[in-house]
Amino acid sequence: MVSGGGSYDYNTTATLTATAATGHHFVQWNDGSTDNPRTVTVTGDTTYTATFAPNSYTVTATSADNAMGSVSGGGIYDYNTTATLTATAATGYHFVQWNDSNTDNPRTVTVTADTTYTATFAINSYTLTANSADETMGSVSGSGTYDYNTTATLTATANTGHHFVQWNDGNTDTPRTVTVTGDTTYTATFAPNSYTLTVASSDETMGSVSGGGTYDYNTTATLTATAATGHHFVQWQDGCTDNPRTVTVTGDTSYTATFAVNSYTVTANSADETMGAVYGGGSYDYGTTATLTATAATGYHFVQWQDGSTDNPRTVTVTGDTTYTATFAINSYTLTATSADETMGSVSGSGTYDYNTTATLTATAATGHHFVQWNDGSTDNPRTVTVTGDTTYTATFAVNSYTITANSADETMGSVSGGGTYDYGTTATLTATANPGYRFDRWDDSNTDSVRTVTVTDDKTYTAYFVQSVDIVDVASDDVKVYATSGNLHVVGAEGMEVRVYDLLGRPVGTSGLRRWVYLVKVGALAAKKVVVMGM
Repeated sequence: MVSGGGSYDYNTTATLTATAATGHHFVQWNDGSTDNPRTVTVTGDTTYTATFAPNSYTVTATSADNAMGSVSGGGIYDYNTTATLTATAATGYHFVQWNDSNTDNPRTVTVTADTTYTATFAINSYTLTANSADETMGSVSGSGTYDYNTTATLTATANTGHHFVQWNDGNTDTPRTVTVTGDTTYTATFAPNSYTLTVASSDETMGSVSGGGTYDYNTTATLTATAATGHHFVQWQDGCTDNPRTVTVTGDTSYTATFAVNSYTVTANSADETMGAVYGGGSYDYGTTATLTATAATGYHFVQWQDGSTDNPRTVTVTGDTTYTATFAINSYTLTATSADETMGSVSGSGTYDYNTTATLTATAATGHHFVQWNDGSTDNPRTVTVTGDTTYTATFAVNSYTITANSADETMGSVSGGGTYDYGTTATLTATANPGYRFDRWDDSNTDSVRTVTVTDDKTYTAYFVQSVDIVDVASDDVKVYATSGNLHVVGAEGMEVRVYDLLGRPVGTSGLRRWVYLVKVGALAAKKVVVMGM
């Protein structure tokens, strides 16, 4: 601030005083005068301006030990400005505090006077961590707190069955000396030892072994003995019979498997012992052969084994427990039943029959014939036989003989010839001969042939009927004869001539279907009429 201004008389004196604020100092007046206080003679209105400036102070920044660290930020600073002080520790050291116990770094101070700041430093202590990547495999020593640039010894110790591999930085030394320059972790890697497990077969033709190889310490290996077909595992060389076998690997080891050939049971039996027996079953070593024989009982035969084979005897190669069952069947025989003459008769009962069953043979004679006997003399019909083999039975037949009886219904009217004994199917000729005054009318079966031929098929009687002859009146010609039988008119000797028949009333009638009566017959152009009395 400035004092001394005011109103003054001419040529009087005034004292001007420039008073600097704290931390500042007076520099000069506007007219360049540096007097302070200043006396001036007043000769007119005048203005005096005082110029001030801030004070400059020295800030000294130092290190208590330049080997441990340095300090920056010292220098000349105007009053009330700020200075930034930085304590920079040397490698391996760290800033502790300033001489006034302040621990700020960097540190900002307001300059109000000349000042000295001294930084104190100290050596660093670092943590050296030494550990194991897997403590089950190994341990590590040497961990601790170390001053900068001192040395530490690290030792990696593997557990049983393991070995040290390396540190995490690739170094493989153990023990290992390291210079401590900072917090550091060293990790030791361990690995299990590898051991060779050798497995072998005592006879490779009997079986093989798997599971051998390289294994880490304390791991497990599975050993498997695989028997060849037809063989079986017996034991390992140390007497153990486990298979598969699990072993814990603790060192190089050999295991040898022993095998033996299998023994198998071949069972041979019969599906039905009443039909047959089977031989050849028993105990056989693998790969050997067994001969099986199926022996059928009487009346039976071997059919096949259950697998379809029909060999008997049968040789099989033994490869396992096996059952062979022989199937038998009853024999079937052909029974042939024939006829010695098939025109005379037939025979039934032929066919295929099982052993010891019964067959019924029937001889059936053809019409007009009869059974005589079988080829072995038996006359049984039907006949029951027990079948024990292929057999032929032949039936003998003979033709039947029948009696044909021929007689006259009235022997005073006529006679009959031709009756007698005839074989079936032959023919007999029957002749009906009328006595004088009579004529043949018909047979009892209505046949009108006086001489007739009949085929003989059984015993039979034929009776001839005769009638009295017809009277003819006014006969114009002796060559024309007229007679009637069974309601039918017969005219003989009128061939080519018209025959007309009338009743007594003159009405024309036919020549058939006539009843017993009197009729007029006109033959051709003959003038005479004939009177016919029908004989029925």
